[in-house]
Amino acid sequence: VARVDEAMKPIPGTEQTVECDLLVLAVGLIPENELSRAAGIEIDPRTRGPVLDDAFMTSAPGVFACGNVAVVFDLVDYVSQSGEIAAQGAVDFLSGRLAQPAQYLPVAVRDNVSFVVPQRLRPECGKAAFFLRVKQPERAATLICAGADGELLQKRCRYIAPPEMLAFEVDKC
Repeated sequence: VARVDEAMKPIPGTEQTVECDLLVLAVGLIPENELSRAAGIEIDPRTRGPVLDDAFMTSAPGVFACGNVAVVFDLVDYVSQSGEIAAQGAVDFLSGRLAQPAQYLPVAVRDNVSFVVPQRLRPECGKAAFFLRVKQPERAATLICAGADGELLQKRCRYIAPPEMLAFEVDKC
């Protein structure tokens, strides 16, 4: 770390090294993906954050993303929920319960959906939390989540709009 001048440039001689086991970055309203890009992690052009699986693991095994690193959330509740998902994913990865699948199931969006997170699913059964935004406002909308074996969720919404994130959980089996 270092002090910075008016132009946000580090001031020579003020540098300090802080040893740590974990670095958490809090950022503004665009996903902070500089570290993700530098690590070669796949970036979703729609969210401008890392491509995630349902454990919120990135394309780099053992690297997880959450909060506004993953996608711009509108509610702190969703930021917290994404942190819980990523933390549980990290625990499962470190304990050997979360292996890299040979193949992920892609998550596809249709019609009025701008993006969805996670963008891919592990094939094993379990619950998955999804976060999405729509392209256009719509009254009396129906959100349908379907898998290869049929409909997993149908949720009626009185009103949906691009600035408001929609969140839902489904049982993948």
